[in-house]
Amino acid sequence: MKKLLPILVLFFSSVILIAQDLAVLSDINDEFYNSATIEVQNVYPNPATDIAVINYSINDPSSEAKIVLHDLLGTMTLDYPLQPFEKSLKIDLIDMKEGVYFYTLYTNGESKVTKKLIIKK
Repeated sequence: MKKLLPILVLFFSSVILIAQDLAVLSDINDEFYNSATIEVQNVYPNPATDIAVINYSINDPSSEAKIVLHDLLGTMTLDYPLQPFEKSLKIDLIDMKEGVYFYTLYTNGESKVTKKLIIKK
């Protein structure tokens, strides 16, 4: 039994680490925002190099929604309206500098939630 104990500890430690890694991976696909009028997924890939994608669904076509990208200083760098009958937004990052940015979802002129986007070149 004494010889098995270190092996069992190592095994369960590995299982816990794998579970933590899977939780991080599942967070990639979690919803960024969900309401009766709009559902928005987290941006992917993150970190991104050339293009970042945000999948979304607008359930109420009269709702206005947009994604605004800000740099670390809070300066707006890009502003993308979300079209009611489209399902994804592709953000062209080719001309963006490497760094940390924040993207914010606005619905009907109100800020709902902000998340981080990392651009690597």
